[in-house]
Amino acid sequence: MKNPPNIFDSEIFRRVSYTRREINGELFNLSDYPYLDIVLTDRCNSRCKFCIGDLLHKKLDCDAEIFKSQTEYAVNELGVKETLILGGEPTISPVLFDMIDVCKNLPLNKICMTTNGKKLRDQNFAKRIMSSGITHLNVSFMSADVEMQNFVHGSRNNISLDELGKIYKIADENGVHLRINNNVYKGNNDCVESLLEFYNRVKGICHSVKFSPLLKTDAYSVIPEINDFNKNYMLCPEAYESLFNGVLETFEGEYPIVKNFAVFGFVEYRAALAEIPIIFNYNHRGRMMQNATEKRQINNIKLLPNGNLSRSWNREELQHVIRFAPEKGEFNK
Repeated sequence: MKNPPNIFDSEIFRRVSYTRREINGELFNLSDYPYLDIVLTDRCNSRCKFCIGDLLHKKLDCDAEIFKSQTEYAVNELGVKETLILGGEPTISPVLFDMIDVCKNLPLNKICMTTNGKKLRDQNFAKRIMSSGITHLNVSFMSADVEMQNFVHGSRNNISLDELGKIYKIADENGVHLRINNNVYKGNNDCVESLLEFYNRVKGICHSVKFSPLLKTDAYSVIPEINDFNKNYMLCPEAYESLFNGVLETFEGEYPIVKNFAVFGFVEYRAALAEIPIIFNYNHRGRMMQNATEKRQINNIKLLPNGNLSRSWNREELQHVIRFAPEKGEFNK
């Protein structure tokens, strides 16, 4: 059995600095530890109500040759050290394993994938994923309650706790760190008792758990019309503060509490380092848009399904493109 990556390699401990850098004729403050979101496809087998991937765009699948070129550029020219493979739902992309192969042949510290886990019910597929070269797997799992799962995912046939346990076993056997990602909103883990109950139910079938708030959408991140759900279901900043701090207080004295006010350069994380760490993303305090626009910081780069490397999820905002998708004939230039 391989050992999964250590929690001390997690972003919770990361500090970044910046170097003034000219990129395609423009000056930016480039992080010394930028990471790359690789959006393989807009398509998904769920319809999650808060997902920023549910854009008004025509649904696209990536071109593997262009994505290979852009990923190599991001690593070799921009210093990307981590990749996060996502969608849509990456497991339904026909080029998923091709792109994992690209990543594992580059000098990367972390190759992560975020998934709803539906396709990982197939144990042969799950074993192929876990032995493919990924180092981390994030499974979006909102609730142990089946009806709440169905509601927020906008679909039925979502993974259960038992199925998640089987996925975890395969991940653990292959040394892949499995983290459960959970979003907190009205009616879902929105008080100390319910959040701790959820944590206690899943902590035996993962290596860590991360809780994040819902966020307001904006034109910089995503087309705003997509999601009234966030506006109606997100808690106010004071409520998130009270909830996350209240949970961490229950761990104080028994486990170390770690705080990092500038994870990836723009967002605060806090964690209780229990046997299964519990991590809180204080993204309601986030300064990503402000830092990206006013300070021209580059912490996170998105490789969008149209092949552009961009600082924005919204692919109509061409002013945020770092490198446009090369023409096919340009690869060997």
